[in-house]
Amino acid sequence: SLTHLSPRLVQYMARQRNAVLELKTKSVSVANLQGLDHGGRTVVAWSLNSPAIMSREEIRTATLEERLQAAARCAEWGYRLAFHFDPIIFHEGWQEGYAYTIQRLFAMVPAEAIAWISMGALRYLPPLKQIAGERFPASRFFYQEFIDGLDGKRRYIRPQRVAMYRHLLDNLRRYAHPRTCIYFCMENDTIWREVFGYTPEEQGGLPVMLDRAVR
Repeated sequence: SLTHLSPRLVQYMARQRNAVLELKTKSVSVANLQGLDHGGRTVVAWSLNSPAIMSREEIRTATLEERLQAAARCAEWGYRLAFHFDPIIFHEGWQEGYAYTIQRLFAMVPAEAIAWISMGALRYLPPLKQIAGERFPASRFFYQEFIDGLDGKRRYIRPQRVAMYRHLLDNLRRYAHPRTCIYFCMENDTIWREVFGYTPEEQGGLPVMLDRAVR
């Protein structure tokens, strides 16, 4: 709504045959996407989280219900959709919170319109902890237990990540369309195999998995 760039991008991508555009947001400013000849080449995506995290940490963003209402509108306009559970944050009541978000997602958005859903547990470069502590002193999740990963980022310990991923995946699979690609953002093959039972390479690679989902 400020730059009016997205309609130009959508119309440009409609003419491309070898790529798609993903517009990711936490807002509900989608009115300028209505009526565009997008040619199925734009995926409109939202970041989702547990209601407790969204209300406490995602300051001045749209609520869960508002985001899902906007997504439903985009589906009516013929857009494919995507959703990103990232960062997944450990907190009191996380099981119930993420299960509720997933239930509301599929109650409000047609499953067949969703191209992909990603999952990614909280990870961060070490200097971010001090920056976040100074800017958002009320946030406490940076003071949980983390380990240094091989990529230099701090992450939840492996059993904790696996437990969270399995919980979300079990809930997602209850509702997701068979063509929807559910995948990890920035996780190693060991975690993929523990949770999904396979690695991306065994499915042809993550780009191929996403291509199949959006066609």
